[in-house]
Amino acid sequence: MANNFTYTHCIDSYFDSKTVTENTIFAFNFDITTHQEVTIVKMGRTFLGQKFLQAYAFIYKDTLVDTGLDCCGKNLRELAGKQKVQKIFLSHHHEDHSGGAHHFDIPIFSSTKTAQIIHSGFKLKPYQRIVWGKMHKCDCKEFPVHLAMGDETVEVIHTPGHSEDHVVFFLPQKKWLFCGDLFVHEKIKYFRKDEDFATTIASLRRVIALDFSTLFCCHRGVVVNGKKALCNKLDHLLRVEDKVRKLHEQGLPIKKIAQKLTKTTSLRITLGDVSTDNLVHSILFGGVRRPDIKKILEKGHLD
Repeated sequence: MANNFTYTHCIDSYFDSKTVTENTIFAFNFDITTHQEVTIVKMGRTFLGQKFLQAYAFIYKDTLVDTGLDCCGKNLRELAGKQKVQKIFLSHHHEDHSGGAHHFDIPIFSSTKTAQIIHSGFKLKPYQRIVWGKMHKCDCKEFPVHLAMGDETVEVIHTPGHSEDHVVFFLPQKKWLFCGDLFVHEKIKYFRKDEDFATTIASLRRVIALDFSTLFCCHRGVVVNGKKALCNKLDHLLRVEDKVRKLHEQGLPIKKIAQKLTKTTSLRITLGDVSTDNLVHSILFGGVRRPDIKKILEKGHLD
């Protein structure tokens, strides 16, 4: 890694009074490093010096992959301008990936589903606004048939599970995979309520069949031995599934099964939206679609 520097900005009253008090002071970090030819931007919100979960965006040649948080959008736009970025690829609609998109006036490309959701706008839970910030509507173009980053061919692969609209970007010549939230960690113990276990497993298997080595993960940065890391995640989830199904056959309820899997069964700030209970439920019964997202996607077109 090289060329590492940091911006830190104070944000007063970033949220409205319904979320936090008016005199709360937030800040954010905006850290820039490089890996080979890729510029890596690590960003996140902080409160009284404590960092929340970090998100990453990546610049390769003329393309920015994901736009991170709204509060970092102006800094990312400035950096992208200096590096002569001409277009943006979005992996999915979540606010930590598309939150900064509205700051840009260059073409933004996404899947059809992502374009529909971001165009329509979607609701954020209180913890999402605290950790990631606001979300703004904007327009995206659907991925063209032939896609490239500079002169490098890019394959867009639909990988639902984490979200219905999730995609990854595979560069076969470089053996790179820009994987959005497909990876995150080898030993996942929490799911969002709307994450679907079966489609996550299918997506992992689909991607593992590709010939790649390096992952660019939007919550872990660069994972050099990326294929092994994804294989380890798949193996872990299959072991968890086996244990969950055996405990379910013994008659244990979801909460008891979750407690058997881990001591800490949820991220408290999410009030149950990110939890081991959700992972267990998704294994046994599937994810629970968010009503607002379901309504948007069932329209099947942009307003």
